[in-house]
This record gives sequence, structure tokens and C-alpha cells, in this order.
Amino acid sequence: MDRNKRLILNLLLWFSILMSSLYVYVRIFKNILNPVPSGDEGSFLKVFNIFVNSGFSEANIYGNSTIFNCIAYLFYLLGFDSLTSLKITSLSFAVLSIILLCFLIEKYFNYLPRLYKNGIMLTSVNAMIVMSFIFTGINDIFMTFFTVLFFFIFYRIKGEKGNENAILYLYMGFIFALMLSTRKVSVLIFPTFAFVLGIFFYNQKLSFKLIFYKSLKILISFLIGLLLFNYPSLKEKGTLSFHEKKIEQEDVSWPQLQYLSAIWLEEGRVKYGEHCKPKDVVAYISENGNQSLPNSILETITFNIPRTIRTYVRETTYLIKPYTRLLGGIFILGIFLFFRGILKKEINLQKIINNEIVIFFINYSLIIVLIICSYIEPRWLMPLIFLLPILFFSYLYSFLNKLNIGNKIEFLVFGIHFLLLGLMNIKFFINNYQFII
Repeated sequence: MDRNKRLILNLLLWFSILMSSLYVYVRIFKNILNPVPSGDEGSFLKVFNIFVNSGFSEANIYGNSTIFNCIAYLFYLLGFDSLTSLKITSLSFAVLSIILLCFLIEKYFNYLPRLYKNGIMLTSVNAMIVMSFIFTGINDIFMTFFTVLFFFIFYRIKGEKGNENAILYLYMGFIFALMLSTRKVSVLIFPTFAFVLGIFFYNQKLSFKLIFYKSLKILISFLIGLLLFNYPSLKEKGTLSFHEKKIEQEDVSWPQLQYLSAIWLEEGRVKYGEHCKPKDVVAYISENGNQSLPNSILETITFNIPRTIRTYVRETTYLIKPYTRLLGGIFILGIFLFFRGILKKEINLQKIINNEIVIFFINYSLIIVLIICSYIEPRWLMPLIFLLPILFFSYLYSFLNKLNIGNKIEFLVFGIHFLLLGLMNIKFFINNYQFII
């Protein structure tokens, strides 16, 4: 690529970085500095105040996001108020996720040229910024951080030989314990991690004894971690401590509320993105019986298979828009290159199962879209969205390397991508101009 084209790409890259930076600037004034809790912040603030006023044990017994509160308490000790401490914790782990992603790319995807690495970092960071929950006092970002940390350790294990990586399996189990002690929905991502490890063990042709030995290390450190962070709750209630979204009707669960909302969405009684009320669930169960609604996440998948299939089709279709908004044109291009590779037999089943991020993409997406609910919030998919640019830019690099005119297409793809990422943020600036001028 000649000097003028590189100059243009650098200008477009910095334009997009400037737009993302301005987005952060607005969010700091709109969210971080806002003294009034909004959305789910209220419930997190309530539990954190129990942690501050009554201590670790009482909050643990009540039900809290243990790791989130422990770290937020450090900022509280530095003099920040409770809500700001929660927000700074969320933002701090966003920054740590970005740093960890940078190390992951530089160490394990170092075959990619600098332009592609810049594209990955810009796209992933912009998606995180635009999703904006990192500027609020909730714990969603921890899932992304621990997911990137899992892959960092996994690639370290994959790159080593013999017993040198024994300690890394203990680290991995402890990461799982930290995840589950932070967010209950971590159970949805564990099957994907297990699948990734299972395929790795199979490809390594490990004996059953060695697989058992390595898995046992993960399990032991996982259980020790859970006991360490949940002991008061386990002792008092016999359960792990989780931050639960409280519903004013104690006899109504979130799976029931979500499932009835999904039924009403199909019937046209609620709009996409809306929920029915807890009293509606009580009335529905009273009329149709206790078994008329599922009462767990797993049951929502198996309760009514035709509805599960319809939900899968609907949510997969609806997710195209947020994916494209967050990742830009590289999402559409990446999906195209994936299916093109399959049709051209350049990507076969063996290559798919040997690519851990592909496995993560397919498996985790499938788990999320199969859960029956009124709608899927993109933030549930942030661990995946944050890593997808690695996959898609890798596909692009492989594809362009085979073309004689690869440099020309490369210039167009990156130029358009950088430009669109910046331009798509302008609507947000218009709607929030009062924070800029």
C-alpha cells in the first residue's frame, strides 16, 4: 500500500478514535457524574450499602455480587461515594479488559499486520463504549473481563508443552469461581468454556487419566474459590451468594416473567423490548396452573420446542441490527467470508472446531438465543462482541492474501470501516449536544 493511502487510513483511524473519545467524554458527564442511580443501579447500590454498613458477611448472606462489591469497596475507602465507587469499578474493569485484549492480540495473533490489529482494537473498544453499560454502576463488564482472561490463559496452555502449564489449570478454575461469584448468569458461558477445553483435550490426544487430572485441578480451584467468596452464604443458607433482581411479587421468578412476556409478544399484547407485570404472571398461573410457565432458565429452552425455534429465528434476525451498529461493516463482511469459506470448502468442520473463537461465537450465541424471553439485550453478548473482531479481521486477512488486488480492497474495506464507525456515533452527539457545548 502506497504512502498516500496509508496517510488516508491513518486520518480515518484517528477520526474514528476521536469520535469514540468524544462518546466517552459525553458518557462521563451524562452517566459517571450523575448522582442519581438509574436502571439496575438502584438494586446494586442497595446491596453495596449493606456491604459498606454491615460488612462482607451480611451482604454475602443477603445476596450480592461479591467480587464487584469487594473491589468497589476499595474505591469507597479512597473517598468516593457508594454510587460513584460502583461506576468507577465498572469503568476500571472496562479499561482492564481493553489492556488484556491488547496483550492477547500482540502475543497470540502477532501474525496480523499492525493495520489489522488497530482495526480489532478500535472495533472492540468502540463496541464497548457504544454499549455504554461500562459507565454505570452494574457488574456486566466482569463477564467480558473474565472471558478475555480465560482465553489469554487458554492460549498460554495451548502454546506450552508437557507439565509446564499445570498451574494454569488452577488459575482457570479460580477464574470460573470469580465469574460465578460475580454474576449468576456465568453458568450460561461455562458450557462454551467446557466445550473449548474438551476439543483441546481431544486434539491433544490426551489419555483419560491426564484429562481427569487436569480437569480435577480446575474443579478443585473452582470449589475452593467458591467456598472462599461465598462461605457466609453457604453456612447460613446453604447456597451461593448472588445479586438477584428483586421482583415485588415474591412468588414470581424472572424466567416466568420473561416467558409470559414472550408469549404476549407473539400474541401482540406487548411490544418488542417490553415486559408484562409480575401481577400478570400471578393471574396467568392462577388461571392456567403452576406448571403453565417454566421456572428456570433451562426450562425456558425445553418447555415448548416450537416456541423455542420461533424465538431462535426471531432473535437471530433482530440481533443483526445491534451487531452491525456495534461492530460496523466488518460484522457483515466477516459473516459473508465465513459462509463463503464454507461454500468454497476453505472452512470445514475441522477448521471450525479448531478455532476457539468460532466455537465461542456459535456455542454462546446459540445458548443465548435459545433462552425464551421477550428480547435479548446486546449487553448479554458483550463477551462475544468484544472478541469477534479478532475472528472477522483474521478472515479478512486470509481472504485478501489470496487476491492480486488485495491492497486496493484492503484500503477500501478499512477506509469505509473506520469512517462508518465514526459517523455512526454522530446521532448520539446530536441527541446529547448539551454535554458537548
